[in-house]
Amino acid sequence: MQTLKLTEPVTFAGETITELKLRRPKAKDLRSLPAEPKPGDLLDIAARLSGHTHHVIDELCVEDAVRLLEIVGNSFGSGLKIGEN
Repeated sequence: MQTLKLTEPVTFAGETITELKLRRPKAKDLRSLPAEPKPGDLLDIAARLSGHTHHVIDELCVEDAVRLLEIVGNSFGSGLKIGEN
């Protein structure tokens, strides 16, 4: 599990969120990933990995969102070649 401390906390449904705890991805997390993922696809996966809805992820400041994208992208490993034989 990896933890991302937010530079700007997010308030959603009366709860202030100061960090996101991300579980390790599983094969099932790749099922909805297109061959050429876009940032929004990775943010959707980040929501699943964190246990939060996409509404919470959508409220992140850009700095935190970029850091989250880096964590999610790196969690699949450098050897991941989606769409290649």
